[in-house]
Amino acid sequence: MQSDIFFNKAFLFIILTFFLSWILIIMYFIFGGQWVMPGSLIISTAYMFIPLTVTILLQKVIYKEDIKKSIGVLMMIMFTLLLSPIFSYVRLKAKSVLAAAIIHGSLNASIGLPLMVLKGGNDLTTGITGLSGFAALLMINLVLFIYDYYFSNEKIMSKNIH
Repeated sequence: MQSDIFFNKAFLFIILTFFLSWILIIMYFIFGGQWVMPGSLIISTAYMFIPLTVTILLQKVIYKEDIKKSIGVLMMIMFTLLLSPIFSYVRLKAKSVLAAAIIHGSLNASIGLPLMVLKGGNDLTTGITGLSGFAALLMINLVLFIYDYYFSNEKIMSKNIH
């Protein structure tokens, strides 16, 4: 019985995510969207929020479950959203996926260190995947944007990507 409920939730999640993703992209092109900045940045950001929206829709509306059970999923989605500008910038600046892969591997290797060393708090407040890490990533993204927009010779964030 429990596996049937899980299968139904997983199946609904995949179908709804696929359906909403394609509707978003089709509507973007119907209304004259092109894959250039800033329109593509807006649509990409909205595209990343679709799994979050479907998760909340399934838990709160369809299955009437408590949303606190999946706060870790929401935090992980926010973590990946805050990391994506850094990975994208490094990949575009280096003109190679290898630099982004090295950062990804280094991050994976060191992500659990603060949770093992620090006392107090919990997984949702400490470390790079907690609220303090989100604040640090937000500041890094802001500094990266200011550097690229005002000081860099090769603008990455304001360049059209074809």
